[in-house]
Amino acid sequence: MKAFCRSAAVLLLLCFLLGAFPHPFALAEEGPAAGEPGPGSPSEVLSVKLKGDGFSGLKYAEDRDEGTRSGGAENSVLRVTATGGIRYLYFLFDMDPGSFTLRDPETGASARAGQDGFLHLLTDLSSLLGRAPDAVEVRFPKGCRLTEVYALSDGTLPSWVQAWEKPAERADLLVVSTHADDEQLFFAGMLPYYAAVRGYSVQVVYMVSHSGEPVRQHERLNGLWTVGIRHYPVIGPFPDRYSESMKDALSHLKKKGYTMEDVVAFLAGNIRRFRPLVVAGQDFRGEYGHGQHIVCASALAEALEAAADPGTCKGSADLGTWSVPKAYFHLYDKNDITMDWDEPSDKLGGKTPFQVSQEGFACHVSQRIYWFEQWIFGTSRHPVTKASQIERYSPCRWGLYRTLVGPDEAGNDLFEHLVPWSETDDPVITEPMTEPVTEPITEPVTEPITEPATEPVTEPVTESAKPATEPATDPVGDPGTETAETSETCPAEDTRDPEETDREGTKGIGRRWKDGAAVWIAGGAALLALTVSLPVILLRGRKRK
Repeated sequence: MKAFCRSAAVLLLLCFLLGAFPHPFALAEEGPAAGEPGPGSPSEVLSVKLKGDGFSGLKYAEDRDEGTRSGGAENSVLRVTATGGIRYLYFLFDMDPGSFTLRDPETGASARAGQDGFLHLLTDLSSLLGRAPDAVEVRFPKGCRLTEVYALSDGTLPSWVQAWEKPAERADLLVVSTHADDEQLFFAGMLPYYAAVRGYSVQVVYMVSHSGEPVRQHERLNGLWTVGIRHYPVIGPFPDRYSESMKDALSHLKKKGYTMEDVVAFLAGNIRRFRPLVVAGQDFRGEYGHGQHIVCASALAEALEAAADPGTCKGSADLGTWSVPKAYFHLYDKNDITMDWDEPSDKLGGKTPFQVSQEGFACHVSQRIYWFEQWIFGTSRHPVTKASQIERYSPCRWGLYRTLVGPDEAGNDLFEHLVPWSETDDPVITEPMTEPVTEPITEPVTEPITEPATEPVTEPVTESAKPATEPATDPVGDPGTETAETSETCPAEDTRDPEETDREGTKGIGRRWKDGAAVWIAGGAALLALTVSLPVILLRGRKRK
């Protein structure tokens, strides 16, 4: 009997341990964001039947996996059928499909969508077609790379549905992030505080496109939506590459046909476009020495001056000039302030801005195998629950690089001496009280420190020390005519440039899958061995009696 009890206890423990690990095939949480409310009862995700002309791999358009996609050729047609009336169609694209047409086959009513280039696009069929039909035809003149499509009934939208607004007409705060995930790490606390708690107009601009990394593009939007950003981000054209110096980063840009002047012109154009009251940029030393961070920060410093000069950046001259009232840079050691991102807010459900940014970074699944995970979350023994716990590259430390409204006095507010655009059409501008630095520091620290304050972790991955893992599986079908039930996988040519991945890249998903699968295989083998040996153990126990 004792042998039986011991065996049963071991079996229960093994089952518990297996249940504690993520399923190896699960790449992301299904509900990544806080959605927009709608009228009435909750909207439901409808069961649909997909058919396509010029499509292949349609099963990937409803597998609820953002790492796969279906391919549509030019003038391809997708037919979506559901019972109960389709109020909304929610699309996730890997690439901008361009303008496409929605048509109600019963009434003949049609409308155009996709003009704004949103990769996560919600379409309201009741508004566009005059009713919620049971079937919709969607024609893509330029083709498409479709990750997912959802049909939803009338009612309050699910929390993970992203109803993006166009980029802001005028921004109170312009956040300039080098990569997708930097805005959740080094700007941690800033986005949820000013967008959700203060209700300011916040616009995010990225230098790097991640165009060859579709998973990271979805993670970027999921993370922004999670922290309360509603204006669709502006995404630069510049390629990704981990660099250990500004020189290396500029050399890679040159190989791809870009110069420092192109980065300055891009950022100056966005300053003129959004006319921000406050601009926030990254560390002149690149936080942990990332060359692209250094390029982005240095280009932003130049762009602040260029945007106010009618004789420079002629490509955006039609937008007029703009003198930014205040600009802050991360870890800038002059006129520095310490922000408090650890105050809970009812507008964040009782959470702190930093905790919401932690949730935003959690959306970047492909990056969570790297040291950032421990930097922002800590460990099980030493968890990070407050921004103030982080000492290295603290997201609380900012320096006033430029001001037209006087120096900060009280601190702990980027908008000291300013009021948001919603409260004024003419912000008070005075003569500069703090002279902008003319030659910002552009060299990284000699020995980048990459450990969090709580516990040491590994150094950031460099080109010579990237993990030897395979890229995430990214199947897509060749164009054809098929239904979702009978489609076959036919991988298309992978056009991604292997150089255009950051020090993390999409390889993290493959590694995460392998690690999870290894755990399940090992656990399964142990469970099988225990099952086979259990009768023998019981028999021996009886003989001993």
